[in-house]
Amino acid sequence: MEFRDRKTHRLYSDKMSLRVLQLSQLSKATPEERKSEIYAWAQMISADDWEVLKKMAERNEYMKAAVDESEKINAEKEKRYHYLMREKREHDEATIRDYERGRGLAQGKAESVLELLEEFGEVPEQLRAAVLGQHDINTLKAWLKYAAKAQSMEDFINCMQHR
Repeated sequence: MEFRDRKTHRLYSDKMSLRVLQLSQLSKATPEERKSEIYAWAQMISADDWEVLKKMAERNEYMKAAVDESEKINAEKEKRYHYLMREKREHDEATIRDYERGRGLAQGKAESVLELLEEFGEVPEQLRAAVLGQHDINTLKAWLKYAAKAQSMEDFINCMQHR
């Protein structure tokens, strides 16, 4: 393919060309085509094994430079992948710790509410289930304050329902 000006059709340069390689057609290359430098580059581009690439890179310095650069890029990608996976794992672990700590705080507050309410007698099962089933820390903090100030179980239930 030549590069020409569209209007004047003047050739820009005879030192530049564009070639399209159909890598899927490499196996159909003629013996003459297989001797060409372009064929060697096409083989290198389509190689899927590092050992094959390294062996091909022995052909000339430009192929060696291309393989060396590919190794660097892939090593950096692998390092970046491992770094991101480590970061993800650490983030997931922190999220789990925060979640579990929050659950533990909620459980502790719920149990404290029930302990205060037990001062008034046996806590009805429905109320016990509601308190233990609550996981919102702010709600449990408010209920703990209600339980500490309540004069009776009914007083607590009223405060709880009007929140």
